Amino acid sequence: MSKEPGRRRASRPSRPSRPAPPSRRLEVRRPRLARLSIAALAGAAVLGVGLAASQGGMVPSALTGTDAGPATGPDTAPGGAAAAGSSDVPRPSAPAPTARETAARSTTAAPVRSTPPAPAAVGSRPGVYGPPVPPAPVLPGVRINKHIPTVEELREEYAEKGLVLVDAGAREETDFRVATFNMLGSSHTRGPSGRKGFGSGPSRAGRAVGELRSQGVSVVGLQELQRDQAAVVERSYALFPGTSRSAADGENSIAWDTSVWELVQSETSSIPYFGGRTRQMPHVLLEHLQTGQRVWFGNYHNPADTHGGAQRWRDAAVAREAALAEQLTADGTPMIITGDMNDREQYGCSMSAQSGMHASDGTHQSGSGCVVSERPFIDWIMGSSAIEFTDHVRDDSTASRKISDHPMIHTSASVPARTEDPDCTSVRNRGEQLWFCPPRAGEDAE
Repeated sequence: MSKEPGRRRASRPSRPSRPAPPSRRLEVRRPRLARLSIAALAGAAVLGVGLAASQGGMVPSALTGTDAGPATGPDTAPGGAAAAGSSDVPRPSAPAPTARETAARSTTAAPVRSTPPAPAAVGSRPGVYGPPVPPAPVLPGVRINKHIPTVEELREEYAEKGLVLVDAGAREETDFRVATFNMLGSSHTRGPSGRKGFGSGPSRAGRAVGELRSQGVSVVGLQELQRDQAAVVERSYALFPGTSRSAADGENSIAWDTSVWELVQSETSSIPYFGGRTRQMPHVLLEHLQTGQRVWFGNYHNPADTHGGAQRWRDAAVAREAALAEQLTADGTPMIITGDMNDREQYGCSMSAQSGMHASDGTHQSGSGCVVSERPFIDWIMGSSAIEFTDHVRDDSTASRKISDHPMIHTSASVPARTEDPDCTSVRNRGEQLWFCPPRAGEDAE
């Protein structure tokens, strides 16, 4: 029922009278704290115990209501006997506690001596329950002062070793098609004394160029190329000497496709011709645009017997041409020679013996002597040891079609990657593979 203002709660029924305690023992009335719920008092006790444990000491008596020592009453000796100086008057027995008192007393914990927690494992997180973990050792920093050279510095370094930096294309094989063709000069088919059935020199030159283009020829050595014919060839190919020099010098010219090759160097050499008189005949150094490979090409026309026996002059011409080939290939640059040599196996065997070159038709030198192809002809394509020939073709239809009185001979040539040279060395720099090789024609290692 609700309380009324100004009124006290009805008193409880009186309990049986209890003997009065001795005068020395004062009755202490319990405060309202004893009326709190058991759960609240138990929580306060647990909090106090935990706090004491964290401080590594005794449970405070303020929380337990007792001293920190063993549980003894104020008038009781440790053994339970009466304390000294107490009255000899027998004390009446204490009244039985009520249920409320029993519940309140149950919250009073016995003295508890806290046990320090076990040390925390090494490496655990430091905190109140364990010793602090020592900080990790600080190691001194190491400074790596390694200089990475630039490409220009490497170029200078290897130049002192006699090597040059080569382009990335030097790692690729160089493949192309090469030909030799005697054009039959315009003067041989002109006028009443000219050969019958042949068209004019310029018209035949145009047909020859078409045939070369259809076969994919990118370099061709031409003989008997007269000026009006050279003018036609120059519309499709670069030409040396072509029309840039005298008519006699231009009759033996080298033509190349400028979309495949770039001219590096062009020269002529004196080669014996009719009666031992010399003619200036060309050799050029071309660079393949895709791979950067450089190749020498020489083109010659050795004298025929039309003005008397000319074997001695042909032999002299072969000796000059072989010496020139050895000179130009001494630095490893490959070379191809084309021409109308006016000799068959004699030229092939003599040239291969003196220069170490081999022919596109298979003629070459072996340990047992000269090996000659089945159908040697007077028109030849020779290559140095670095050149590999395949698909040799002798096209006699150019004679039957009245383009010339000679067949057109063409073949595929292949030069291995320059970096396959055992004298080359590679360096990896800044994530890029660089190759340094011995210099070849037109290159400077300084």
